[in-house]
Amino acid sequence: MNGIVSLSLAVARSGWQAAWNRLFRFSRVKAGLIWIVIQGCLVFVFVGRAPAVAPDAAEAGLMGALTLMCAQMAWFGIMFGFSRGQMQLYQGLLVPLFQITPARPLAFLLGRVIEAVPVRAWTTLLWAWGYSAIVPPPARWPALALLWAAGLAAGMLAHLAGLLLLTFWGRYHPQTMRHGNTFFGVLTIAMVTAATIYLSQGGSATELAMTMRAARPAILTTLAAVAGLPGLLLAVALLVRPQWVESHYRDGLYRVLELGEQDTVRSGRSYWLPLGDGVLRAVLSRE
Repeated sequence: MNGIVSLSLAVARSGWQAAWNRLFRFSRVKAGLIWIVIQGCLVFVFVGRAPAVAPDAAEAGLMGALTLMCAQMAWFGIMFGFSRGQMQLYQGLLVPLFQITPARPLAFLLGRVIEAVPVRAWTTLLWAWGYSAIVPPPARWPALALLWAAGLAAGMLAHLAGLLLLTFWGRYHPQTMRHGNTFFGVLTIAMVTAATIYLSQGGSATELAMTMRAARPAILTTLAAVAGLPGLLLAVALLVRPQWVESHYRDGLYRVLELGEQDTVRSGRSYWLPLGDGVLRAVLSRE
């Protein structure tokens, strides 16, 4: 078990180093800083549209903010777990390590989960600060801590759920796995557009949180079914039957690689009409 933990941490460190090199160290425009500024501006604008509730409604405001936070972090957690996992688990530089060496895929899966913790923690902290504006002082700062903890837990469970979905999707139907990104992308754009229209028409985050509080049972049940339970099932499966999860990931990886090799095979027969000798025929034949 100690070997799996140390290898998982090594995988996570390699991912952190790669992100640092890509976004900061070797990026001429410092893409990481630009992304942090964009996130901060979005949250700042959102806070401006989140007036605090009355002191006697502080508890209701906190429950509404918690519902909104968990819903948002769960959705983006499962989306990033699925989309980023496709590159990390099937195309990354470390993938051959778990094909040609005795290294266990369990460490690879856990390492990718650990790698996602800093990004999820930072994003959750920003939005927790924004949503805490709904709660009037002096209860805002305890609410900030509670929102951050709940959002981080929901986001990491959802990230686990995204990896679980990807692992089993790649095992049983890898031909359509790439369509999952389209599904998540379209729904995310639709929700962002709806939120933008809502805020531009005079709506506020406080009103949205109170509305979601009224529908809290349905929202929390949906989150548990879509994000929480699959993530917990993966965590339990990794502890109880890790070989079962590893075999699904390994079989799915082979299927994805086979599909990739089939996509690169092209027919050597030319579909151009026969032409006479000359430069044009040589160029077309080469194409």
